[in-house]
Amino acid sequence: MLPPRLGGPILAPLRILRAFGRRIGSILTTLAYRFSCNSFGSGTRIQFGAYIREPIRINFGENCLVSSGADFTADGTGRALFFGNNVQVNSGVHLDHSGMLSIGNHTLISEGALIYTHDHGLDPRSSPTLCDKTIGENVWIGARSIIMASCTEIGKGAVIAAGSVVTRNIPAGAVVAGIPAKILYIRSERAKNHLTKEI
Repeated sequence: MLPPRLGGPILAPLRILRAFGRRIGSILTTLAYRFSCNSFGSGTRIQFGAYIREPIRINFGENCLVSSGADFTADGTGRALFFGNNVQVNSGVHLDHSGMLSIGNHTLISEGALIYTHDHGLDPRSSPTLCDKTIGENVWIGARSIIMASCTEIGKGAVIAAGSVVTRNIPAGAVVAGIPAKILYIRSERAKNHLTKEI
């Protein structure tokens, strides 16, 4: 074991090399998806370690970020997945685009959130029932929350608290929490439009 005073200087070059490797990996990953996605807006970045199934069905707006560890998959042949501008998808997020999924401008999806667009009912081996889903602008989906297929719309400016399980549609500006998620209150119109400034 290294003495505390030596650990920093010795490990610093390794950290720099690791960060440089991640940066190069992200540049190459972004480049690969830029040419394989259906549309890919300027400034959008896909970090190394993100996984996108059927990129030909994915449409990115401008200045989006998909973090390492996020994955976009489908049960069978997926439908289209649309991102607005300035959408951020953090590490560990799972987006299911078995049904069509549309995500509005300035929406933030926090670590480990799960978003589903299909359901098997009570038989996991049955054919999936596809449920198209629309997530509005300026929505914040908290860490480890689960958006079930039965929720087909999350309105503009809504906030989903961390760890919530959303089973029904969420109106614009609603702040929801719990299992199943329930509305705590409705935010003001100004707050719906300024999520990133308010939080």
